[in-house]
Amino acid sequence: MTARKFRVMSPLATGVGSHLRFRGRWLVEAGFRPGERFTLTCPEPGKLVLQIDGPTDADKDFQAVFNRLDRAVKAAGGVQ
Repeated sequence: MTARKFRVMSPLATGVGSHLRFRGRWLVEAGFRPGERFTLTCPEPGKLVLQIDGPTDADKDFQAVFNRLDRAVKAAGGVQ
């Protein structure tokens, strides 16, 4: 994935703090799907880390496909 550049925005209605806004298809491509929870940490000044909490939908989809394949192989008598 390529790097993305953003601008830190001025406070909106509250007049307090700074604002960051991330939108776009690239978030889904990076594994951040709507509705998923994530953790934002600041390991050092000027650096933010976003990380999905728990398995992603892609992980769940992969596991479901793997389980179906495993059942099909067992039903066919296993791998020769």
